[in-house]
Amino acid sequence: QDVITVAPTGVGKTLMFWVPLLFTGNVVMTVITALNSLGDQNVKELNMLGLTCINVTGQNMSDELFKVSASLLQH
Repeated sequence: QDVITVAPTGVGKTLMFWVPLLFTGNVVMTVITALNSLGDQNVKELNMLGLTCINVTGQNMSDELFKVSASLLQH
């Protein structure tokens, strides 16, 4: 199903991307955010829920980061 959401900042639009993470087994999901700070916030909150996640930005993108990410898929 396609969904279009128009809502102001801070009302929880990102939650619709989180729901599949909470109810799906060992999967990888990519969520693209427009702001690095929102990505950092998502990582912090998802880690508190026990989900392993990373925020890839232009500042931290490296071969090593992708190797670590790939190793997480094998666990």
